[in-house]
Amino acid sequence: MPLRSLYPDEDFRNVRKPLRDGFTALVNLEELVSVRDELYLNVDERGREEAEIWATCWPKLRRLSLYNVDLNLDTGFLEHLAGVPLLESVVFTRPDGLYEWYDPTTWRMPYSAIDIKAAWLDALSANAYNGGLKRRKDLSIMFVSMPEQIPIFDEHEESWEKIDPEGLICVKFAGALAPSSPLFEQTRGVQDFVRGLALDGTLFDANMGERMDLHTIY
Repeated sequence: MPLRSLYPDEDFRNVRKPLRDGFTALVNLEELVSVRDELYLNVDERGREEAEIWATCWPKLRRLSLYNVDLNLDTGFLEHLAGVPLLESVVFTRPDGLYEWYDPTTWRMPYSAIDIKAAWLDALSANAYNGGLKRRKDLSIMFVSMPEQIPIFDEHEESWEKIDPEGLICVKFAGALAPSSPLFEQTRGVQDFVRGLALDGTLFDANMGERMDLHTIY
């Protein structure tokens, strides 16, 4: 469902509100995979911030996969994630907001400026401080992209032994290999790769991505 093919200020037939209402009603949903966007269900044509449906309406949600979310700490995304009480596993496909620098000639953006484990623990603390439901820190986090865009957390790994000695926060990677082709074709290939894993029921498998898995996508 291409939710970003129609924006709120273009929605003259009032298509988006019934869509948002429909997703809101899925109160028993336990798994959601959004292949082409971050589950973009905004309806305010003036662009005002709206609550994330997956964070506020689906109390039974356990597994979540979103495309191109902004993980920058200023967005509050991780705090929203920390408010999902039963969440076990999350997949971020080609996320934004992680990278310290990138090479515009190759789109190589490996070095993460964000310590994802520390950021998750901070989000849990902030959520609890603001009156949110306290939850355990256990979470499986997998990053999926072309190999050259997979984030590298090497500089943070030493601190991980201190802040997560039991390894309850599992960080994994899956690189989708593609032949030399325009970026938009590689992007579509990664999306199709995630869709395929979701359809065959393996996207959230415990062993998926444990060792920087590389997969040929086409």
